Amino acid sequence: MEFTACTAARIGETSGVRRADIDRETWTWNVRRQTTPSPGGVTDKGTKGKRARVIRLIPEIRPLVDRRLNAISDDPMARLFTGPRGGRVTTAVLRDATHWDEVVTALGYGYLRRHDLRHTGLTWMEGCGVASDASFSWMRVGGLAGAEALQPAAEELPGGARHAV
Repeated sequence: MEFTACTAARIGETSGVRRADIDRETWTWNVRRQTTPSPGGVTDKGTKGKRARVIRLIPEIRPLVDRRLNAISDDPMARLFTGPRGGRVTTAVLRDATHWDEVVTALGYGYLRRHDLRHTGLTWMEGCGVASDASFSWMRVGGLAGAEALQPAAEELPGGARHAV
């Protein structure tokens, strides 16, 4: 979940990360594929936008990525993240592994969806001083800039802070 939020990625994109997609020299991730439901299970396919994009990995997430790279095989197509039984990560696997429904309900945010991690990541970046054009350029939704897609998904908190809802 931390990787998904810190990269503002879709859960399917997080599931699709392979060793070859991560460049440790530049600390970038070449987003090339996503895991998606299909007849008979799940499959990997191209990104939702039908084109690859490069995401800079912020310093705070690099130790996690480094640990995962050290833990997986040297096969360039080895998955960076797998489910509890070694399979692909899906929204259902994420829900069950993190007890999502129980946790968000206990926190009073029962309406949050797992996809909202994508919007949360962008909101965190903006709140930490990452220039809006830089953080929002990482996300494109239906041809709209991420800022436009994020606006209805954010609300003001006391003190002017924002969070995704």
